[in-house]
Parts: sequence; C-alpha cells; structure tokens
Amino acid sequence: MLITTNFANAAKFRGNKYSIARNQPKGCRFITLKDLQPTQKMMSEYKSGRISWDQYTEQYIRILDGSKWLLTKIAEMAKEDDVILICYEKVLDNCHRTLIAEYLIQNFDFPENLWKKC
Repeated sequence: MLITTNFANAAKFRGNKYSIARNQPKGCRFITLKDLQPTQKMMSEYKSGRISWDQYTEQYIRILDGSKWLLTKIAEMAKEDDVILICYEKVLDNCHRTLIAEYLIQNFDFPENLWKKC
C-alpha cells in the first residue's frame, strides 16, 4: 500500500518510510528520496504566491518525469508492502505527496485502492 502522510502522523504507520521533504524535523531519521523533492525555488515561489498551484504542479511533474526509475520501484514495493511517503503538509489538497500518488495511478497503472491518504 502507498501511504501519504506528514511527519506528525508518520509514527502511526509501520513499513518503509521515506521523506520527500527538503528537510526533516529534528530527531527524524527517515530515508530521504532527493529525486522526489520539489526544488527550493519552486517551494519559495509557490509559498510567496509568485507561482500558482497549477504552475507548481507543472514544474513538479517534470521532476516526476525525470524520476520514473524511482517511481517504478515505489509502485512495485507498494503492491507488496507499505511504502510511506512523508512531508510537512498537513492537508493533501496542495501537496506533492498527492501529485506523486496521482502520477503513479495515471502513469504506472497503480491501483487507486492501494493509496491510503492520511
């Protein structure tokens, strides 16, 4: 199962935990998937309002397009075991965790029922 959550809820889950955030809270020791991190420029431009969510999404999809090898591995692993993708955002609406899950569903035939949104 693919589980998408934030750092505050990560302890609730067992499985393979991966940070997709640029930094982790003090004391967290998750494996970091740097290839799935948004760039600092993207994050600062979005948070400051210089780019819209749609523009952020377009830029992030290009990152995902360049990381298909890693996404293939995540999709394969999530069909056999729990894979937990973690970042800071509490709400999934405008979060790159959601973009990753949707990308897997649309481009890798990943079953939507194997995605747990937390």
